[in-house]
Amino acid sequence: MANEVKELAGETAKATEETGRRIEAIQGDTTNAVEVIGQISAVIGRINDITGTIASAVEEKTATTDEIARSVTAAATGANGMGADVTQFAGATDQTQQGALGTIPDRLMSTFRY
Repeated sequence: MANEVKELAGETAKATEETGRRIEAIQGDTTNAVEVIGQISAVIGRINDITGTIASAVEEKTATTDEIARSVTAAATGANGMGADVTQFAGATDQTQQGALGTIPDRLMSTFRY
């Protein structure tokens, strides 16, 4: 019976050693997992920063594009107004020219009436 107790004590010691090694391995794996999770969190933080930068750039580009569109619209409106002014000026020029040409024969006739 003493041998059996001795054997059980030896097996218990071996099992305790094995359990201790497994616990150490689990602790090491847990430490590694925590480090990897920290690295992943850092990468996610950098991705969030980059995403924020991209969002800001897109917002600025959108504002610039909107401003360009407003400027082009204003330029087109101004060009249309200038076109109308030119058309009106051309009409007035035609009227002036026709008026001037209409008086030339009268002037010539008055020169020859002596």
